[in-house]
Amino acid sequence: MVELIWPVVPYRGLRGVDRKGDGSFGSVRSQNGKKYPHKGLDILAERGDVIVAPISGKIAHIGKAYSTGDLGSIHIMSGTMRVKLLYVECSRYIGSDVVAGATIGLAQDVAGWHGGGMENHVHLEVYDDLRLVDPSDWLINPNERPR
Repeated sequence: MVELIWPVVPYRGLRGVDRKGDGSFGSVRSQNGKKYPHKGLDILAERGDVIVAPISGKIAHIGKAYSTGDLGSIHIMSGTMRVKLLYVECSRYIGSDVVAGATIGLAQDVAGWHGGGMENHVHLEVYDDLRLVDPSDWLINPNERPR
């Protein structure tokens, strides 16, 4: 199993339940009357926190987290793994090779975008062989993260 590095520096903990929902993997969300599971894990961040690559690989996608606004989306590929980070302003370009722990951007203000009541965070999704997995099972202890 590949280990992932915590992407937010400094590590501030996980987003729990706030007025806008639950940041844990698999928590129930609803939109337009339909329920669906939260696909990622929300890691607390302040706007401007450094974001590092959780794995070594290649930047495969840089885009928007939502169709409106300027909140960013970054995808990193490594073999059969795809890691998605949302609410990040990317400082790299598509095709860049990155090593785990290398700076790839800065945290953005998703809480402000949603109008308050939400703890600011970076969203982390992990896929292995196109299968969504719980990032918690792959993350190393934040105290063991390379400096």
